Amino acid sequence: MEKPLVIDKRQEAYGTFFADNFGHEAFAASDAASLLAETIFDLVADWRSASYVGALPATIPNSIKQFHDAFVNAETTATGILRYSDVILTKLSREIPDLVANPELQRKLQEKVVALSSEISEANASVKQELDGEAVWQQYLGLHPFHMGLHGTMRLVYLAVYGAYENFVVRSLSIAHGGKRIRVTDRDFKKDFRDALGDLIDDAWFAEDIRVARLVRHSLMHAGGRVTDDLRSCRIPLVIHGDLLNVFPEHVSNLYNALKVPALAIMRAEPFRNEASEP
Repeated sequence: MEKPLVIDKRQEAYGTFFADNFGHEAFAASDAASLLAETIFDLVADWRSASYVGALPATIPNSIKQFHDAFVNAETTATGILRYSDVILTKLSREIPDLVANPELQRKLQEKVVALSSEISEANASVKQELDGEAVWQQYLGLHPFHMGLHGTMRLVYLAVYGAYENFVVRSLSIAHGGKRIRVTDRDFKKDFRDALGDLIDDAWFAEDIRVARLVRHSLMHAGGRVTDDLRSCRIPLVIHGDLLNVFPEHVSNLYNALKVPALAIMRAEPFRNEASEP
């Protein structure tokens, strides 16, 4: 039995989503809320790491192209030309013994060989050889392990982005409640959230896109990434094929954009401000 794995085949789609000023805003908020400093740092680090992982599928073929192009188009140095000329002259001396007995002929021949080598190097430098990056990408896509790994990687990145946010929320609430142990499965979780941050729970937890992301996370973690009964009544922000959830880079970016605003709101919330935490 095979899963119908669907991936985004556009190489340019696999870029970093963590390319805005969220990190700067988060650290600015951290300066004003030292209680959350470690929690904020971890969220930024987790999202940045997930962003790098999501970009790796395209980064690897690009790196191969860049290495190839730099290697084959490297200019020959003057030292290289002289060494090349010496090798030619040495070989000719072995093949033509008369050269050894005629130093003047050796000198003239070496001058010609150096000049000719320089001309060849200049001619080569004028012709740039570039590897077809798209061809490398298409070759990768044709490899089943890469195709399957890319599909799984994007699922893991989606989980990492949501998981980092949920971890941030739970740790922040624990701090707001003086170190109380808090889990999202606790019966009083929503009460604890509202008691600590008031109506912020509406945007940071009950917002539809965040609620659906939790359901997607549950499916990926506990239902083999298939559409669950809870998800059937939702507008699922992924590609569905054969009842299977398929994550594209744009879905990860959309999730990040949905989470970063409430994350910043929590960082800037009254209970965590330095002046509020001072005795």
